[in-house]
Amino acid sequence: MTANTVDLYALVVEDGYLHGASRDDDAGCPYGYWMVNHLGVEQWTLVVLKDVPEDLAARLEDHGTSAQDFSDGYEAWAAAQPYDAGTVEESS
Repeated sequence: MTANTVDLYALVVEDGYLHGASRDDDAGCPYGYWMVNHLGVEQWTLVVLKDVPEDLAARLEDHGTSAQDFSDGYEAWAAAQPYDAGTVEESS
């Protein structure tokens, strides 16, 4: 992590839809934090986003709330993809 950047966990479902993003350390647990077994989707991937600029990180974390800036999860994931540092866990 460099100055004015943060690392996030991001949960991407099905065909590239960002379900959510968080800098919370507990977000690295797909079953406890994201409760993936209750999402109603068959495929999901939990990834780490590294060195995300603070302003973009805040927008990603706001996705799915009343403060949402992206039009949908596909647009949010497209903005996040350049910071994808690898998979933590994925559905089998």
